[in-house]
Amino acid sequence: MKESTSLENNLLTRLDHLPIWPYPYSWLMIIGAGFFFAGLDMFATGFAIPVIAHQMQVPTTTAVWAISATLLGYLIGAYSVSRFSDNHGRRHGLIIATILFTLGSFLTALAPNIVSIIIFRGITGLGIGAEMASVTAYTNELSPSRLRGRNMSWVTGMAFVALSIIPFFALWLVPGYPWGWRALFLLGALGGLLIIPLRRKLHESPYWLMAKGRHSEAEAVIVQAEQRTIQRRGKLPLSDRPDIIQHTAVPSRTFPPQAYSQRLALLILLWIVFYIGNYGWITMAPTLLIGKGFGIVRSFQFLVLTGLGYVVGAIIAITSADHMERKYALIIACIVWGLDLAILGNLASPLAILIGGFIASALTAIVIPLLYTLTAEHFHTSRRASGIGLADGIGHIGAFLAPPLLLHVDLQAGFSRAFDVMALTGFFSAILLLFTVKKTKKPLNT
Repeated sequence: MKESTSLENNLLTRLDHLPIWPYPYSWLMIIGAGFFFAGLDMFATGFAIPVIAHQMQVPTTTAVWAISATLLGYLIGAYSVSRFSDNHGRRHGLIIATILFTLGSFLTALAPNIVSIIIFRGITGLGIGAEMASVTAYTNELSPSRLRGRNMSWVTGMAFVALSIIPFFALWLVPGYPWGWRALFLLGALGGLLIIPLRRKLHESPYWLMAKGRHSEAEAVIVQAEQRTIQRRGKLPLSDRPDIIQHTAVPSRTFPPQAYSQRLALLILLWIVFYIGNYGWITMAPTLLIGKGFGIVRSFQFLVLTGLGYVVGAIIAITSADHMERKYALIIACIVWGLDLAILGNLASPLAILIGGFIASALTAIVIPLLYTLTAEHFHTSRRASGIGLADGIGHIGAFLAPPLLLHVDLQAGFSRAFDVMALTGFFSAILLLFTVKKTKKPLNT
């Protein structure tokens, strides 16, 4: 057993030594494409809700349950498929996730009434939740320690590219065509069909292979990674350099259950709080702006421009994700995000919406990949996907509550108070982040 642990530590140290993404660069696109099309589908819901309510002749308070159903499905899918991923492999989890959200998106595009829309959004949510957990575990396990944040930011950035372009499609399709909202969901379904065969070509996570005792397969993966590094850099880094991390992985049998439970509870609470504000901004902004009197076209125009902030934020995350301790970067970003939303909501002028919305979008694109990376770093390989699935999935209780909560606050107390609620979630998230662990550039299984 001691020999097996020594071999595992040696292999993981070799992976951590590599200074670059040691796989085909197309893999980042294939992995991230799931985030792109799942994000395209999920964010389309916020733009579709006002039109769905009108066409189906139901109150907006009923139509927003389509968002909540997506998030409930997310919770179930994030845990159930991630458990399957922990037991049967990351690749299988990725493929199942893609199949589920593709099916749900396609059925939503054809839905005849509000009840079927809510049901099909639940199916879509199963796949999106599974996608987030499986991709996060897989990307972190493929990456050398010093590049985890950067690679996760590349992958997550695909979702923010989707978030930045969906307002353009929405502005073109939703006001102009009665079937426009259906076309938005069909885009996500068609994208999912494209990436299923591509994901079958990915190899399994070396961390997962070693956790299952398949050391020879894991070593073959790492040898290929080293060979690609030599092809691109001409040589491997020296193993005796003082800045190289020596891996001392904690075997799953010795990972304290109490530590797992405490980390899980903290991260669940953190995700719940953050998602109330995050999903409030991402999914409810069109409805809140229309309710404020800006009109559907004007509101979509605002979100087209502010959505460009997602691309800027994703670029910042990619270039800086591993330069500063993640927990401190997240604390700063959450505080600024809260202040920005509070100012935006209380000024509520067109200029404040454009500038404040751009900043809020950029900060969202910075926080999300760092928070996913930090979450993955809290769990051992044997529990990583399910730990992420539970933290992020149960955390979506906050996302589930955000639409009805913010709509209620908006109707009872006004536009500015709804944004104050979102702002408070940023400040509270910063407090919770103080209790997370420091894992930037450190071995994954500690």
